[in-house]
Amino acid sequence: MKCPAPKRRARERGFTFIEVTAALAILALALVVLLDGVRQGTMAFMQTRDLATAQTLARRVMTETLLNDELPLDDEIDRGDFGSDYPNYEWQVEYKVNENIEDLRQLAPDLTKTLFLLKVKVLWDDDGLEQEYELRSVRLYDVEEETQP
Repeated sequence: MKCPAPKRRARERGFTFIEVTAALAILALALVVLLDGVRQGTMAFMQTRDLATAQTLARRVMTETLLNDELPLDDEIDRGDFGSDYPNYEWQVEYKVNENIEDLRQLAPDLTKTLFLLKVKVLWDDDGLEQEYELRSVRLYDVEEETQP
């Protein structure tokens, strides 16, 4: 009696080189898309952080300006920075007297007040691109008290 020859196994199943290469290519593409999404999310976070900082600083400068009792009697621009606390940020305050104040005084000769438009700008550098945030307010100011000795 002859020993039966061992049966050949059906062809063993596995992944071919092409299938593995295609899977790795798809995985690499997905990884590139994912990393780009992370990069964009990080950039959006940094821009939002910078804008929130600028808003807070602009409100601080506006509050200090409005609490100051000595406004200039004509158009003027003040500039400054926030020191070492915020080294990349600068501020600018523009005082602008209402141009129509003389027309208002003709209508109301007893008017001793004038309107000032206050513009506070906070400027900062964002990777070589200058950004700014502007805050505006109007203040009624008594000019007669300022001009009296």
